[in-house]
Amino acid sequence: YARVLGEYLDRAVELLSDMMYPRLAESDFETEKEVIVNEIARSEDQPYSSTYRRMMQTYFGNHPLGHDVLGTPESIRNMHVNQMREYWSRRYAANNLILSVAGNFDWDHIVQLAEEHCSNWRIGDAGRNVDHYEPPQSINDIVVDKKLKQQIMILAMPSVDTKDPDYYAANLAGSILGDGEGSRLYWNIYQKGLAESASASVWAMEGTGILYLQANSTPDEAPHVLKLLHTELDNFLDVGVYEDELRRAKNKWISNTVLSSESTFSRMFSLASDWVTEGRLVSVEEEIERIEKVTAEDVIRSIKRFPIREKQVLTTLGPLSEAELLA
Repeated sequence: YARVLGEYLDRAVELLSDMMYPRLAESDFETEKEVIVNEIARSEDQPYSSTYRRMMQTYFGNHPLGHDVLGTPESIRNMHVNQMREYWSRRYAANNLILSVAGNFDWDHIVQLAEEHCSNWRIGDAGRNVDHYEPPQSINDIVVDKKLKQQIMILAMPSVDTKDPDYYAANLAGSILGDGEGSRLYWNIYQKGLAESASASVWAMEGTGILYLQANSTPDEAPHVLKLLHTELDNFLDVGVYEDELRRAKNKWISNTVLSSESTFSRMFSLASDWVTEGRLVSVEEEIERIEKVTAEDVIRSIKRFPIREKQVLTTLGPLSEAELLA
C-alpha cells in the first residue's frame, strides 16, 4: 500500500502496479530466501509468537491454514524460483486483486490510472479451499522448555467465519469474554495479578474461524490460571451475557468504528476488506446498525452453535509438563 499526498497519486499507482508484477529474478530470490530464514530464527526466539504459530499448525493440521506463513528453514532453502513464479502467476492475477483508494482523488482519473497500468494483467487460477474446518477432537500440545520463566497458554476452538450471520455476535462474545480492558478475563485474571496477560478473541477467516483464549503467567500460577480460563468459558456458556457488559462491548466497537472512519488510511483498508468479504462497501451507519441489532441471546447462540467443549486445542510453552499443568 501507499499513503501519499494527492499530487503523488499517479506515481504511487505506478509503483504499486510494478510491485504486483515483479521480475522475480533468481539472484533476488536467493537473497530473499536467506532474509526469510533469518526472520524464522527471530520468530522462534519469541516464545508467544512460536506458540501461536504452533497452535495454528496443531489446530488446522493439514488444512492450508495449518501451513506456517513463514515456512521452515528447510522448505525455504529447498524452494526454486520457478515455484515462486508459478505461485505468483496463479495468485497475483487481475481476478484476485482489488485496488482500494480513499482520500481526495478524482474517480475518473483513478480509473484511467488503473487501466493504464493494470489493463494487461492476466487472469489466474486463484481458487482456494474455504471450507469450514474443525479439529476432529480436543488436542493437548504441550512443549516443555525449562529455560523459560513463564508459561504461555492458548486455548482455541471453532467459531464463525467472515460471512457468518453471527459474525457480529461472536465478536461481541470475544470482547465480553476477554477484551483488553473491562472484560471477564481482565477482571478475574489479569487485574488480580495472576497473569501478565489474559484475553480472548474471535478470529474470523474466509470459510472458518476460531475463538481463542490466551494467558501468560508464572509457572506457579499457570495451573490455576488455566483452570480459570476454562471456568470463565463455562460460566459464559452456562450463565449467559449481562446487558450492561453487552452495552460496553458495543460501545467499544462503535467508538472504534467511528474513530477509524475519520482516517483515510483506515477507510482504505476497510473498503478493501468489505469488497473481499461482501463485494460492496459497508457504510459506517450500516456497520453500527449491525452491531446494535445483536442481542444477548444472539451472543450466546453464536458460541453455543459450535462444539466448544468437545474440540478444544490447548497449546502451551514453558517449564511445566502436561501432568504439572493439568494437575
